[in-house]
Order: sequence, then C-alpha cells, then structure tokens
Amino acid sequence: MGKKISGESALAALEAAPVAVIVLDEDFNCKYANAAAESFTGVNVGEITDRSIWDTFPALQASAFETQINRAFSEKKRIPFEFHYAPTARWFDVEAIPVLEGLAIYLSDATERHRTADSARETQTGDGIPAQVSSKQPTGKTVLLVDDDESMRRVTRRILSRGGFRVLEAEHGADALRVAAAHDGEIDLLVTDVLMPGIRGPELVEELIVQSPGIRVLYMSGYTDDDISRWGLQPGFAFIHKPFTSEGFTQAVNAVLSAER
Repeated sequence: MGKKISGESALAALEAAPVAVIVLDEDFNCKYANAAAESFTGVNVGEITDRSIWDTFPALQASAFETQINRAFSEKKRIPFEFHYAPTARWFDVEAIPVLEGLAIYLSDATERHRTADSARETQTGDGIPAQVSSKQPTGKTVLLVDDDESMRRVTRRILSRGGFRVLEAEHGADALRVAAAHDGEIDLLVTDVLMPGIRGPELVEELIVQSPGIRVLYMSGYTDDDISRWGLQPGFAFIHKPFTSEGFTQAVNAVLSAER
C-alpha cells in the first residue's frame, strides 16, 4: 500500500491532472471540479461547483450521460462509457465511479480518436466516392434514418443513397415523428439508433408502427448488448453494431426488407 499524502498535495495533483474530474453528491450537485473540467466544458469552475449538474449542463439531460450516471449511482459500480457533448462538439471517454456519499466522474478528451475513426469509416464505406459513380437504380423504397451522431448519419445516408434508396433524415426521435408525419407516402424501413436524447429508438418504433403498421425496423448502436437490453430493445428486431462496413450494413438492410413477416 502506498504512502498517504496530504490533502493539499492530493488537491494539487487533481488540479494538474490532464483529465477532467467532477465530484457529485447524491443529489447530483457538483462538490468539486478541477481546472481540466473548466477547459473541457467551457464553463468556469465557479459556475460548476455547488450547483446541480443538470442546471449547469442542460444538454446532458435525457442523454447517454444521464443514463450512465444514474446506473453508476443505482448499481454502485464503476461505469465506463463514451459521450458526445454537443455544445463543445467534443467526444469524451467517461468513467463514473461511486465514492463516499457521491460519484466521481473522470473525463478524457476522445475527439481526435473519433475524428480519425470517422475518416477511416468513410474510407471503408467509400464515402469519398461521388454518389453518381456507384449508385444503383432507384429501389422505389424509402428509408427513415434516425441518428443523433451527425458524422455517423452522414456515412449511413451515403450508403443508403448509393444503394438506390430514398433517404429521409432525422437527428432524434421527436424529429423523426415530425419527418414521418410530413412525408407524403410510405416509409418502408426505419433505421434508428437505440439510445438518443428524448425519445429512444424502441419508443420511436412503437409510435411509428401505429402510423405505419408495415414499416420494417433496423436498430443500430455502439453500446454493448447488455446496455441496449436495459433500454427497452425487444427481442426479434434486426440489429447491427456500430461501427459497421458498407457491405455489412447493406446486407443487414436487404435482409430486413426481404424477411418474411
């Protein structure tokens, strides 16, 4: 066991840490935030501490961040996850760790890694090839694509368009319901992320099936099978893990559309 250090030394170490550290109490009030937390979030430390994290960062509500933080609290265990913080357009690797009377949250910037992965994914799926060079004849089918990750949605849209599908886009569940209601015609396939702000994928499916009983569904997610089962994904629906290849995604789409009811 290592030697103990003074409280002042421990605090100095936290302030010098390259990762953001935020400590919450059981009511989600921030009791401590280090200098990196200010740099990562763009909010002054004085405005973070002694306030509810949901009041300080409203964009975190109804997000994967809130879901995982609640899990860490309720299950009393360390929860690692990734999160995209829209206000600063950054990706973070996050660890939520229960501590005495609260929760310690550690965030490291993963934005560059995601940008590299996006570039690789676009190369892998042929996103840099002009659509008219490799597009097929129109299939006559319409796909509603729903994903709050703009870069992922862009890549997926390009694959579908090259496959001859008409693509309708939405960035979250409420937006998808609006797009579907405004669409004059049948929607053959819904391709949706499982976990999104507000209305989640399974809830969106329930709403759209009422409006379009014949719609087919393909779920997609970068989370683990255990995670998505907790968020209401019912057995029997088609599912594909992110990231995927152009070939793998095309096969999944064709399988869903050709499956017997």
